[in-house]
Amino acid sequence: MGYRKIVQYGDTTEIYDYEKNIRQRKGINAKKARILMLPRENHANELSVSSSTKRKKLQRLQRKAKGTHRRSKRSITRSKTNFFRLTHHNNCLAETIHFVTLTFAYDLTYKKALSHLNSFMEKVQRLKPEISLSYISVPELTKKGRYHFHLLVYDLPSETAQRERETRNFQRLFERGYVDICLATYTSEGIAGYMAKYMAKALTDEKNEATRGFSTSRNIEKVRTAGSNTLDSYSDLIIPTDSIVKEEHSQYDVPYLGLCRFKKIIVRNI
Repeated sequence: MGYRKIVQYGDTTEIYDYEKNIRQRKGINAKKARILMLPRENHANELSVSSSTKRKKLQRLQRKAKGTHRRSKRSITRSKTNFFRLTHHNNCLAETIHFVTLTFAYDLTYKKALSHLNSFMEKVQRLKPEISLSYISVPELTKKGRYHFHLLVYDLPSETAQRERETRNFQRLFERGYVDICLATYTSEGIAGYMAKYMAKALTDEKNEATRGFSTSRNIEKVRTAGSNTLDSYSDLIIPTDSIVKEEHSQYDVPYLGLCRFKKIIVRNI
């Protein structure tokens, strides 16, 4: 068997079995080795090509920082898939999920808006220091060009959220616009799909300065991934075989790695 990759998030495990192994480079970088094999007088020309490549990469990163870099559809689709996994994973682990929307009442940059968002969530955390709150946020530009954030806040007590709707304490904590909060009633997959839609929209909007399309708190739970050319029994360690409720199978060709046999396993949340 060739290369195997496993991705586990929430109640779902994805297994990718490829026909061929991934080649691993050993020792010196292949391009550097080729340069060193050339006569010394040719090193400068070869290294200048490398510098040009680095310069183009730097320019691309600068365009991303300014929000003027247009990402490919394939890149956006991949980012959307990874974001869906991250959101669904945290949805399955949370005791409560609340939708929170923050709308700024004036114009400001994404960097400044994100700073105010983090400051607001720190204030909310101080209201309940005994509970570790976490969140995922996605930025969106309103018709007026002002930033508007969609948030999933995890493990916020329901009574605190209900009291907020009556007293508007969060509104006073925010101080920079409007706050709305409600308890999530969708399924975990529905919530993740809803947020992923806005995340992809942020990546396609050239005026939106968010290069990743989302932000999270530091204590957010990460998706588990593993990959190896000899990862034969790893799936037995993470898949509870006695609680499988659904399996999906498919196969397709992948450049350089040959045939990929894909399996998606959904287990019962215990």
